[in-house]
Amino acid sequence: MRKENIFLIITIIFSILCCSWFVKLTLNARKRAELMDDSAVIRAEKARKNKSEDIQIGVIYDNTSVKTKQIRQALELAAEEINNSELLSGRKLILDYQDDRRDIAESRRIAQKFANDINTSIVIGHPSSTSAIKFQPIYEFYGILFFTPSASSPVLSSNGSKLFFRNYPDDNEMGRAIAQLCQKNNWKDIAILFPESVYGKTIANSIESIADIVDANIVIRQAFNTVNPKFSQIIAKWQQFYKIDGLIAIFDYPNNGIDFFDAACKSDLKVPIILTPDLAELDLEKIASRYPNNIYIMDIRPENASIAADPHIQNFIAKFTERTGTEPNFLAFNSYDGLYNIAQAIKEGRSPAAPDIAQYLRTTKVFTGVGGRVEYQPNGNVKRTINIDKF
Repeated sequence: MRKENIFLIITIIFSILCCSWFVKLTLNARKRAELMDDSAVIRAEKARKNKSEDIQIGVIYDNTSVKTKQIRQALELAAEEINNSELLSGRKLILDYQDDRRDIAESRRIAQKFANDINTSIVIGHPSSTSAIKFQPIYEFYGILFFTPSASSPVLSSNGSKLFFRNYPDDNEMGRAIAQLCQKNNWKDIAILFPESVYGKTIANSIESIADIVDANIVIRQAFNTVNPKFSQIIAKWQQFYKIDGLIAIFDYPNNGIDFFDAACKSDLKVPIILTPDLAELDLEKIASRYPNNIYIMDIRPENASIAADPHIQNFIAKFTERTGTEPNFLAFNSYDGLYNIAQAIKEGRSPAAPDIAQYLRTTKVFTGVGGRVEYQPNGNVKRTINIDKF
């Protein structure tokens, strides 16, 4: 037999084997997918069937951060109140707290742990957008309601998810509110300072995309490293090369904010500064007493007038402060209200199944809690008031 024919036969046999392997692999993948899809159905049916059992909720928070630690503290308070009431007709909320230490590998392990537990139909948490984006598909695939009080990336609500909700405004809403503040004050030439993170880059993009609409000019976008930000050098460059009417400063960590204002005061920076809610827990009155221009902060907590007029808000603040030794930040307000919203959905829908809770949140939409009025949208986003505090 000629060598050419032998080579042809070998090629044909190899092609047939490859095709067979590919077909088998595809069929096996489909079978696995069908099995996994079935697990979401089984999870929902089990949750609907067990009308008297306690309701298990997974919680992912970050105990390394004073700010995000309040997620757990607020949920503990809300769960205690709900369990001591008749809201769920004797059923208790059992919260499984897991600290991811702001580590992606640990977040992945925890997310898969919840997915593998057929009794878990609800997960609250993932403080950062980075981890929330990575693990949202796991919850969606396994039929778990995913509720976050803090992750703000628009990606989370634009991918067709049916089981995702948040009560924190997304970056587009926050960017729009900040841009409108610039327009109101006639600040034309704007600088944006942001951390090299998913959150920082996304909200900076959102602000820049709206800038043209409000007739503002972004003269400089400056990213900084959260470990070694070099704020003094950044400010010196601005003062040398740019005319700036206003500065939008975005921070992941309060410590970065403190370091920035120390550098700003030493460098004699004098432009008005707009902050995102992440720095709401700082003593901004003390900082503002040193800084030579106005400081504005976007805040979703109730205004002082609302607190003074509402005993329910006052009671929450007093209870939280007594338990923790600190006043509640925006994550505490969101987490507390979020658990109550979920509990209300379970009560009215008579089911802790993820699809039933999602349906109730979408159709009821409007809820009022200690953090004010929120309106859930079909894509899981929320409409709510963003307050602006001036110092």
